[in-house]
Amino acid sequence: MVRFIGALLVAIVAALVVFIWMSPGTHADQGLAAAAAQARGEAKKWQTNAALVQIELTGFGFATRPSGIPDMTHAGPPRLAMFSFISPSMPRGILRVSVRINEPPLPAAQQQARDAMGYKTVMVDVLPSAPPSKLPLPANVESTFPQALARASEDLGKDCARGDPKMSSCTLVQTAELHMYPRDQADTVGRPAWTIRFGQHPRFLDTVSRVVDATSMNVVARNIDSRSPTGIIPGFGARVTAVRFFVSSGTLPPAAERKYDDLFFYNAARYIHWEMQVVHPAPGQPRQLTVTDMWAHMRGLGEILHRDTRTVTVEPHWTQSWVTGSANLMGSKTVQNSNPLYDPTECGRRRREFNPIFGNDYAVCQQTVPVEIYFWSTGVYEVKLLVDQRLVASGTFSMRDKNDIYGEVAARARDRSAPSGTIPALEARVASLRFFESGDVQPPATSQRRYASSFPQAGTRNVFWQIDLKHEAADRWLPVTFEAPLFFTEAGRERVIQRKVLQAAAPGDWSNTSYADWFGWSNDYYWDRAGSTTPSPRRWLPGTYRVDLHVDGTKVASGSFEVR
Repeated sequence: MVRFIGALLVAIVAALVVFIWMSPGTHADQGLAAAAAQARGEAKKWQTNAALVQIELTGFGFATRPSGIPDMTHAGPPRLAMFSFISPSMPRGILRVSVRINEPPLPAAQQQARDAMGYKTVMVDVLPSAPPSKLPLPANVESTFPQALARASEDLGKDCARGDPKMSSCTLVQTAELHMYPRDQADTVGRPAWTIRFGQHPRFLDTVSRVVDATSMNVVARNIDSRSPTGIIPGFGARVTAVRFFVSSGTLPPAAERKYDDLFFYNAARYIHWEMQVVHPAPGQPRQLTVTDMWAHMRGLGEILHRDTRTVTVEPHWTQSWVTGSANLMGSKTVQNSNPLYDPTECGRRRREFNPIFGNDYAVCQQTVPVEIYFWSTGVYEVKLLVDQRLVASGTFSMRDKNDIYGEVAARARDRSAPSGTIPALEARVASLRFFESGDVQPPATSQRRYASSFPQAGTRNVFWQIDLKHEAADRWLPVTFEAPLFFTEAGRERVIQRKVLQAAAPGDWSNTSYADWFGWSNDYYWDRAGSTTPSPRRWLPGTYRVDLHVDGTKVASGSFEVR
């Protein structure tokens, strides 16, 4: 008898544990089907031709342990299901039916008191808002939620792996929403897809989400609420690999003459150009893209200082594309400068010999003259790039005083620390830093690169550095800026002779990326940018050169080569 009672207690406890630890999808399925039936019944009262176009689930909260204490490591079932209906008879309104589901039972007295206060489990409202889709959902599609939730949860591994399961909300479902997505503009049927939002990403601190096709149960999109650009141009598999900036007097210079940088002189720069670099398969036919750039000062209130839209064409055989735009956001003010023509003696003579009424109009009589000066506001600017109204990339540059700009170069020259060998922003490890020679400013294909540490003076044109990184795909488009001072040792003294910047990015589905940029003598800008006060040699001098690579102010790699 004692054994029987003991076995019975074990079975009861096991059953309770199973009940408590069932997924929120299992709970939702039990109450969701009944709620959907109730909602459809209410919709028929509203309009007999009402069609269900959206389902929303919320109020998941935490699961509850057998002790009654909330379990903050697991989500509970949804407590509210909302159903949106439309009708051709009511083109300007939707019916929203909200049904409370999965409510824990209350003692009879508490339940009676709540009912007496007008507590409702079904609420019906007619709203003027437009639904996300006007395509009807198929019958019984609500039953796919448990499977969709399971599929979405399985896909969270990479996003949530680093979170502390006792503290992180990354895997906890917050909301779920279902509607039909048209495959194209002509599609009048569409496909149903669940958008399931979880908690906060432990690394990027935005909402983790998955979009799951309710028919195939494939994950079709990830992290749609991310504040980061996607880095993807949909439609032909394009990936944004860089957003760079360069300065000019107005017209677009050829690629070899572009002065790429991320720090510009606030009182000398005129037009700042952005350049978005994209890699993609050959589209096979001309492909037009609508690109919008939005400029903002990051110290301001977020207002858009400049916006422009252009249509570019990607040719059928292209596998790389460069899209550019520019803006001149200089302001102006009038200042009084000393007049170099001012001559009080000559002024007095003219006043005596000519009509004194007009004496003050003589240039020699004016101690100062008004001068209009133009300048950019100092600080950091951000340029967001949208393709077909989707944010795909962004980049930043700074306007600074010359003392700040040259001071940064001096700080890099003094940095004798050992390279860290890591880039935290990419969670990457530096595998190698190599050098190769080329005549073009665009690096050749990897198979055509001949890596070396010594180059002949006679035939050397541009020397490229290439950094190879080891890292996993981040599921985010992550920009990375390499600041590269070039050192030269002459007569036993080492100094910075050029300073360049490569603004690049790691597409979200790329791992183990490599980046390359070049040093050469076709453009004096980089020689002057290093703070040099003597004329550029405009050629490689025999000797030893060193390249340091800095990311976010930290030296991450260093390497040397010789020119003989």
